[in-house]
Amino acid sequence: MARRPSTATLSSINSSSSLPKLTQFPSISQSLSQTSKASGSSPTWPPSRTVSGIGRIDATLQQDGSTVDPDELFVRHTVTEVKAIQHKFRNDADAKQQELRLMVGERYRDLLQASTSIISLAKSSDNVLHALDEMRGIASNVRNAQALPRMAPSVSHEDAHLQALQALSAHIKLLLDAPEHLWRLMERKLYLHSAWLFLLCRVVHRALLNDEEEDESSWNSYGLDVEEQFPLIQRQWDVVSQFRTQITHKATLSLREHSFSQSAVCASLLSLHLIESRPLPETLSILLTQRTRTLNSMLAKPHETAVNGDAGPSDPSQRKRPPRLRKAVVRSVQSKLEAVLEIISSTVGVARNLFVGSSGQKPLLADVLSFIQADPVPLTGDLPSDLRLTTPVLLSTLPSSGHFTQLPPNIKSYRPYIDDGVISTLSGDSLSNKLRQWFSKASEDIKQALGKWLSDLHTVTEIWTFRAAILRWSSSADGLEEYEKTSLVTILDETCLKQASAVWKDTLDSATAEFRDLLSRALGELRDSTPTSLLDASPVQYLFQAPSLTSPSQAGFKSSFSQESFSTYRNALKQRISCRTPLLDGVVTSVERSVDLLQRDFEYFSDLSSNVSELFRSEAIAFCDNITTILEQGLKQSSTHVINRKLVSV
Repeated sequence: MARRPSTATLSSINSSSSLPKLTQFPSISQSLSQTSKASGSSPTWPPSRTVSGIGRIDATLQQDGSTVDPDELFVRHTVTEVKAIQHKFRNDADAKQQELRLMVGERYRDLLQASTSIISLAKSSDNVLHALDEMRGIASNVRNAQALPRMAPSVSHEDAHLQALQALSAHIKLLLDAPEHLWRLMERKLYLHSAWLFLLCRVVHRALLNDEEEDESSWNSYGLDVEEQFPLIQRQWDVVSQFRTQITHKATLSLREHSFSQSAVCASLLSLHLIESRPLPETLSILLTQRTRTLNSMLAKPHETAVNGDAGPSDPSQRKRPPRLRKAVVRSVQSKLEAVLEIISSTVGVARNLFVGSSGQKPLLADVLSFIQADPVPLTGDLPSDLRLTTPVLLSTLPSSGHFTQLPPNIKSYRPYIDDGVISTLSGDSLSNKLRQWFSKASEDIKQALGKWLSDLHTVTEIWTFRAAILRWSSSADGLEEYEKTSLVTILDETCLKQASAVWKDTLDSATAEFRDLLSRALGELRDSTPTSLLDASPVQYLFQAPSLTSPSQAGFKSSFSQESFSTYRNALKQRISCRTPLLDGVVTSVERSVDLLQRDFEYFSDLSSNVSELFRSEAIAFCDNITTILEQGLKQSSTHVINRKLVSV
């Protein structure tokens, strides 16, 4: 009879304790004989290993392990196939065990954290619910209080203590944030804001250390010993106090910037007056000293004697330089002088508007100081927006301005102390005299430097082009009075005339030397009877002999050659009409060329006084005297009658 199917599961097969039990099953031959008897067929033995057996193993492996019946497994498969299936199930069990170990080892911590977070969320939810219940109760109490008759408000002791703590936190917050705010303001070159904030921090520090018991507003009245309980305050003030020298130093260096606006210079001077308590006349001296250093640095720049390779002495060969290079030289000298004049113009104009005033108006510094002292602060005025500074305006520009609303009114209405007699020091004539002296000294420095700069200009045309450009600039310059512009123009004219005289002298000296060399060479050729001097040896024959002219048939059809031959023929006729032989024409033409150039240069001086004509006439007379002296020396050196006759004709 057939055995009852076993109820063993896959887990019993995979466990090591169940493996010995597999040997207790009946042999496969007995099972097969019993199955054959039950089915009425005689199976063949041993079963053949065919492809169908492999297919059955694959089908069994693809089944879920929990649904495999061990009895059926031994019925359908051989021992080898059962061992293969057992090995596969054992490997699957080992893999599941390894995966479980990894999950427990690596993810257990995450599970613990997740559980902790869940517990925390639950507690937070409970707290929120509790807070909502309290808010609901408070709201109901407020509604009940509104229904009751109103009573006079009174501030309890707890509210006053709370306000004191809030004010204390605002004081400490300002001290803690002050270094960062001061750095930011100095980077933006807002030195008046920096000085004001520094002074405000000093007042806050003193207010925090105010421990007088008789004062009702002292911290001791609220049970607060600030100096003992908050040692951070003193350490923080030690850090803030170091910014005093930095603000002063940077504000002083900023006065060297001649491109600064008038309001920016005023803010820098006010910061020096407020922090260092320097008198206003002394701040003017500081401004002029810093601008003098800027001016000296401009004047002390290396003198460039070459622009794009254009260098050399001022001789007639410089006139042959490319016009583009010469224009670059003129522009370079012009830009340097305009930069220097801009420093003087801005310094004098700004200083006059700040300290002296103009056109019947008060000095700008006086207006700003009056605005700071005004109580209440005027809402309108002519001051620039960056000079209309108050403590509330300063606090509102800080990033953490919301925290400073808890400051007491005496802190929020703070104004730097200004002596009543400070404004009166701006009304004296000493400031105008000091400014006039500085302008005179700067003009002398420019005059010395301008003479060196003009040495790069080698022609009168370049000098007068430069002069015209500077005159156009001075006519539109702001900040200078008429007498100051006249003084600068006088310096410009004197320097230009001096350089023009030097150019004339160099040109005439070069022409004199060239005339001497050409005359000496011509006399030497006549003395040696060279082939080039035959025509000069017989001047009458040369003068009455018609020059040769190339016929059109000989010239061919080249128009350029025909023009050149005609030009040569015309020059030869001019020489004969002027009674000039070839050597004589070469000597005289060099002198005429220099004289014509000087005559054209003289036309630029038509707008100047007659002193220029006298200067030019004296130089011309000296040049003619030199030419006469050279001719006399040549006559004395000549011994032949032909040479003497030639010189007499000259």
